[in-house]
Amino acid sequence: MSLNKNKKRKNHNLVSTKPNQNELRINNERLAIRKFLLELNQKIDTFLVIESQKSKLFRNTVATTDIIFFIANMKLL
Repeated sequence: MSLNKNKKRKNHNLVSTKPNQNELRINNERLAIRKFLLELNQKIDTFLVIESQKSKLFRNTVATTDIIFFIANMKLL
C-alpha cells in the first residue's frame, strides 16, 4: 500500500505544473530586483540628461561671459 502511495506522489510531482512556494518566492524576488534595477536605470538616465543640460548651460554661460568681457575690452580700447 505504501509503495502505491509513493508511486502516486512521484507521478503527481512529475505531472504537476503548479509552482511551489519556494519557486514563487524566488520569482517574486527576481521580479523585485528587475523592478529596482529598471527604476535605478531610469534615475541614472535622468541624472545624465540633467548633467548634460547643466554642462551645456555652463558652456553657454562661459561663452556669453567671454563675449561680454571681449566687448568691454573693445570699448576700453
